Amino acid sequence: MHRGLWTIFQLLLLAFWAAGETVQIPGLGDVIGTTTKSTGGNTIYSFYAIPYALPLTGDSRFKKPVPHPGWADPLDCKASGAACPQPERFISQFTPNGTVGVNAGDKQLPVLVFFHGGGFTVGSSASIKPDFLLDHEMVLVVPQFRLGVLGFLSLGTQYIPGNAALFDQSLALKWVQDNIASFNGDPNMVTIAGLFSQVIAHGGAGIASWAIAKDPIGAANGIANMVHCNGGDIETCFKERTTEELVDSYT
Repeated sequence: MHRGLWTIFQLLLLAFWAAGETVQIPGLGDVIGTTTKSTGGNTIYSFYAIPYALPLTGDSRFKKPVPHPGWADPLDCKASGAACPQPERFISQFTPNGTVGVNAGDKQLPVLVFFHGGGFTVGSSASIKPDFLLDHEMVLVVPQFRLGVLGFLSLGTQYIPGNAALFDQSLALKWVQDNIASFNGDPNMVTIAGLFSQVIAHGGAGIASWAIAKDPIGAANGIANMVHCNGGDIETCFKERTTEELVDSYT
């Protein structure tokens, strides 16, 4: 299975109430979505796989994300996107999904940004179900971000500095601040459960002992051995390895 890096930079947004299935995002372009129903029977306008960053490949695969400049033609967001590359044994548990739902009434709604769990190694936006949440008036945003070796490999260099996944999350929050009003979300009422005004902490903390690499260079050298990059220029070798080789080494 091909698992391209472009698939990870997407947003799941859903909202209660909407005026239509097409939304214009100023400075980016139009997105075309679809509808579904909440548990209580409310219509949810859903938009899948809206990109918030450019594809990262080659020399850029471990760098900070670059904001997406937009698209000329209306973007078809009616089908689910793919999950971030992760170990094969987990793929079937997290069906690829990335959705955006729009609320286009007159009233701005509170926004919940939900970063999926999975220990920074597995997971996708598909694990967050909107059926019950969107019985209430709110906008739900579920960003995807780089995982495992693609998100946290560090050589302490300019090209592989580390913590790429956290920069992805930061850019997703910036995207919400800049664009959520197009979906009738209130940028001053953003709560993260995972820039925000409130937070719901769940599933552990980013400063937990298991979440901190005490020796990131040593860990990188271990991965280098597994993908046969233990001789010569390790940084260049990492850039040349396929996504599958890198992801499968992080198991």
